[in-house]
Amino acid sequence: MKLDKNVIDTHFHINAWYDKFGNNYIDLLNDIQKKTDLKGININALTHEKHGGVKINIMAAIYKLYNPSVYAHADIFFPATPVPTPLDAKLLPEIQYDDFMEIGFDGIKILYKPDVQKIIDLPINSITFDNFFKKCEKDKTHVIWHVADPKIHWTADFPNKEWNYSDGTFPSFDELFNHTFDVLNKYPSLNVCFAHFMFMEETPEKLEEIFKRYENVAVDVVPGLMFREFEKRPEFYREFLSKYSDRILFGSDSEIPANSHSIELINAIYDGLTTDKEVNIWGYKSKGINLSDSVSEKILYKNFASRCSDTPKPINKSALKKYIEKYSDYIEESPEKAEILKFAKSL
Repeated sequence: MKLDKNVIDTHFHINAWYDKFGNNYIDLLNDIQKKTDLKGININALTHEKHGGVKINIMAAIYKLYNPSVYAHADIFFPATPVPTPLDAKLLPEIQYDDFMEIGFDGIKILYKPDVQKIIDLPINSITFDNFFKKCEKDKTHVIWHVADPKIHWTADFPNKEWNYSDGTFPSFDELFNHTFDVLNKYPSLNVCFAHFMFMEETPEKLEEIFKRYENVAVDVVPGLMFREFEKRPEFYREFLSKYSDRILFGSDSEIPANSHSIELINAIYDGLTTDKEVNIWGYKSKGINLSDSVSEKILYKNFASRCSDTPKPINKSALKKYIEKYSDYIEESPEKAEILKFAKSL
């Protein structure tokens, strides 16, 4: 279904060049945009070893060359885990930031999940990131930041074993948030959007306090448990989203090529915000919250356009080629590496 309003999906992921049928990610993304009529897509690169490594930054930049309506947020890459400190000078977060800005990335992605942090073992509030965050704040660079996961994941009977953090080996929910607030207190003007409603859909009063304390903090409506909570208190949440309509962004958390239901998910979230239809989001059925046109217009695309950019940045081909050369030794032998090196020859 084509969307009947302008929408920028601010929260998209890519994880491989080809799907199991041999379709490349560029064609898959183009097909999704054609079928939904999305005004724009923002790729959130994830470079942790669980999510594909540094090649994902490169693939995101390559796709921007093919599609001028695409944004991309780059992720700091650490080739060794746990991360050794002090870091090699060329791998310092602030140096990687300079590379991203020269290439033409539109912002920064931070994944501060307990399973990733357990492996990386480098707190986000450590001195290693100070110069990086100083630059982000000074430049007003847009940051999309996933902190923690729903608190229920730390309970012993949480059924998903991959994301069950109750065995005592993972950083706690409070620890991850305390680290995050340490950063916000040091850099209070950061232009940051916290993913998944900051996992505060059950405690919106805490989110309201955060909005009041940090003027540039926003959240996205990428599904966590929020639509379940919206249905429990539709009038409250309609008023809450209207009151803070400048602080909410649309996103789907679609993943290409692993997630084959991106179009259905995008449409369900869209309908869940803009209509009172029953929608099915990640297996949970709930009634849409039916926001007004003026509120939904901000959430669907205007807020991202104003906080990030009205149009995506162009890619600097020579800077991208230099980045590929700098990091090619860190890319494992794979179909992605073959395609990247072939592409680099054309730059």
